[in-house]
Amino acid sequence: MAQYIDSDWAAEYIELQAQHRHLDDSSKWDKRSVTFGSSVVQSPYSAEFVRLLDLQPGDTLFDMGCGNGALAVPLAELGHKVIARDFSSGMLAGLAAAATEKGVGDKIDMGRLAWGDDWRAAGITPKMVDIAFASRSVITRDLGAALTKLSNVARRRACVTVSTGSTPMMSNRILRELGVTKIAAYDCRYTMNILFQLGYEPEL
Repeated sequence: MAQYIDSDWAAEYIELQAQHRHLDDSSKWDKRSVTFGSSVVQSPYSAEFVRLLDLQPGDTLFDMGCGNGALAVPLAELGHKVIARDFSSGMLAGLAAAATEKGVGDKIDMGRLAWGDDWRAAGITPKMVDIAFASRSVITRDLGAALTKLSNVARRRACVTVSTGSTPMMSNRILRELGVTKIAAYDCRYTMNILFQLGYEPEL
């Protein structure tokens, strides 16, 4: 038990990522955005994510790593003001197109931002929205700093989804059936432990 209490989970995560993960490159996501698919048709995942946000009428939202708008667009359709940020210009272009198609461009504030940027300098300030979230987009070596930044932006709650395996883009069951050996990232475990050490009481 002592090893779990005494471990510096945020520092351990940084060390682990330095060994296994290259720094994320916005140009890679710019290229992927061309074939990423439309965000105007809501998926079961995005519908469930929106439900779990436990929204209240008039809530303002911050969507970090918004991609092409899979969450920002349906949330804007529900009448919420959304501040949507991503470090990929290609993804933001997809979001702009989807917002225009759905007629909610006036409800979404779009702009470029990376996890490692100075958020205050970019106008993202403490307690500026009711709910801040990052859906499958906490792609950073410094998980502790990222979670702290996201939490600080929210007045009421912050929400993230992270992988329980190597990546949310792969099925662990299919990999096992194929006999593929994967590198386990354990993002979920580190996220929970880091949040506890930061003094939060996260809900899973």
